Amino acid sequence: MLTLDQIRDFFLSWIKDKVIESKSIKERWLNVGIMLNNCFAISNMIRHGIKDTIKAESLIERFLSQTNDSMKKEFMHFKNLMINLKEDITEEEFEKDLVDYLTRMIGLAK
Repeated sequence: MLTLDQIRDFFLSWIKDKVIESKSIKERWLNVGIMLNNCFAISNMIRHGIKDTIKAESLIERFLSQTNDSMKKEFMHFKNLMINLKEDITEEEFEKDLVDYLTRMIGLAK
């Protein structure tokens, strides 16, 4: 069985604090991916009560400070969505959340 420290280290290993510098579509998609990975990691830590021992929030803030206002705003949306995911969700709710998630994600890469 994994220890709490191992689980925390797993999530913390996902967090990146640097954007990929370029204006190409490939790099925009990679930065969206980094943002979503950061969001996934910190959201799961919060959701499961895992203590942040390396100031993950400050690493994420450093990453977001290198992005635009849209990514900062959407990060908060995705973070709240991931923290508050319901365990018992209807098919309609899932479809609505998934369409919203994908629409917002694609919008960031444009």
